[in-house]
Amino acid sequence: MKIKGKNKGFTLIELVIVIAIIGILAGLAIPRFLDYLEESRKNVCIANRAEMEREYAYNNAKGLANDLKTFLEDSTMHNPAVCPSQGTYSVGDNDHILCSVHDADLIAGNDPYGNNSFAGTDAYTSGTTYAKGTKVVGSDGIIYESVNAYNTSSYDPAGTYSNYGWKAVGTTNGKAIEISDTGTYQRYYEVGVVVKFKGEYYKSTSSTIKTSQPGESGWEKLS
Repeated sequence: MKIKGKNKGFTLIELVIVIAIIGILAGLAIPRFLDYLEESRKNVCIANRAEMEREYAYNNAKGLANDLKTFLEDSTMHNPAVCPSQGTYSVGDNDHILCSVHDADLIAGNDPYGNNSFAGTDAYTSGTTYAKGTKVVGSDGIIYESVNAYNTSSYDPAGTYSNYGWKAVGTTNGKAIEISDTGTYQRYYEVGVVVKFKGEYYKSTSSTIKTSQPGESGWEKLS
């Protein structure tokens, strides 16, 4: 006579352990998956806007488009290229199509690339000698650091000869340093300092007095 063996299943403790492991793995994998998903949506959004800008440039060259804003309104009405993240498109100050989701900082007036912020730094006082390493706020809102004490009392860091005794290291609000003409780039910029020149962002790659404008030697383009 044969005795049938009992079918042994999982115990409650084993099931709880398995469920806990699955929960931990899901907790690690799901956020990463969502990040990849949003990154892919952002890339599609960028591609959509680039294609619309190329189409505008083609039509504008043939005299078939007046301005980018009107072209965008017509395009989204007849052949809408939408943002996968449900963003809405508009034309920014730099004549590029912006997305309300992926370009929120630009639309809000914030810089996508910023600098070190030195809030509370004292303003530069003419005639004062500053020890090496001292930081001051120039009249242009840029934070400068004393390179040597010899010239600091004679040369305003925001002046024409700001490279004598000073180097730009950041801003009071953490934004990029605006360069509006070809003369202001000829400063001593610390490595990593970000500037905005002709609507584009650049990072200083050498801690020397710049003799070339952003986009050339000593600068790395960020946008």
